[in-house]
Amino acid sequence: MSPITTAPTPRRRSLDELAYTLFLFTKSDFKTIMFPVVRATTFAMALAKTASWARLPVVAMWVWCELLEFNTSNQTFGTSPDEDALNKPWRPIPSQRITLDGAKTLRLALMPFNMIMASIFDTVPASIGFEAFISLHNDIGGSDHWLTKNGCTAALYGFLEFGATLVADGTVTLTLNQICAILGSVFIVFTTIQAQDFCDVEGDMASNRSTFPISWPKFSRLSMLVLPVFWSSLLCIFSTVNIAVLAALVSSAIWISYRFYFLLDVASDKKSYLYYNVRPSSLLRSHGSMLTPNC
Repeated sequence: MSPITTAPTPRRRSLDELAYTLFLFTKSDFKTIMFPVVRATTFAMALAKTASWARLPVVAMWVWCELLEFNTSNQTFGTSPDEDALNKPWRPIPSQRITLDGAKTLRLALMPFNMIMASIFDTVPASIGFEAFISLHNDIGGSDHWLTKNGCTAALYGFLEFGATLVADGTVTLTLNQICAILGSVFIVFTTIQAQDFCDVEGDMASNRSTFPISWPKFSRLSMLVLPVFWSSLLCIFSTVNIAVLAALVSSAIWISYRFYFLLDVASDKKSYLYYNVRPSSLLRSHGSMLTPNC
């Protein structure tokens, strides 16, 4: 006899559709942020004083909820819905899984939800800072110029890592070592996040955005030739890990720098950006042990 199967109930189907819609808001950033749940979660676990790996799902949930708020804001402001209709038609708004007004309402609902969650996990300062830079990046036009865009993005990463570390550690304060590691991450992102803009120069020009590769095409490429190797070498100065890890760190930086400077087509830039995001996960995983307590 064939096994008896039960069809999903309408309520179950509705919940599945809702979950998938929320996932689609953040799908593009899984390789750039939720790998970091490779960049935030493993970062947090490495830096936390008393972290248990049992808290990893909680850290991932906190990071994803904050990321969801950023994306609902980012995908509803300005010309983003029209751009997504052309470039990413699978996103919830252009695919008509949710209306533009509905997405804006969702963003507003996420603000108090995330603050309630922040009060539970003692991440209120991190969540307030993250929310402030969401508004600066999306609502006030911080993403329109490369300098403020890089600054806002670096700050968003920093507050995300700040909160993830607090959740992982189950504490309300950070050690000096943790603070230095997060600040180091912020500086790395601020000086290298133009890596994400090389593959979308045409789209940014059409939207009148002044990204670093548009404003300084040659210098931006040169920066990616120099800075990944510079930061990796600088981290090695403060390192306490073995030579094999350091060699892997520097060699991967050289490889990524080579790609950004010599492989200039859009497809290569997309792959280089993916590698840029995957590589820091291993860098940041050992970041806490690489930095000395006095920075």
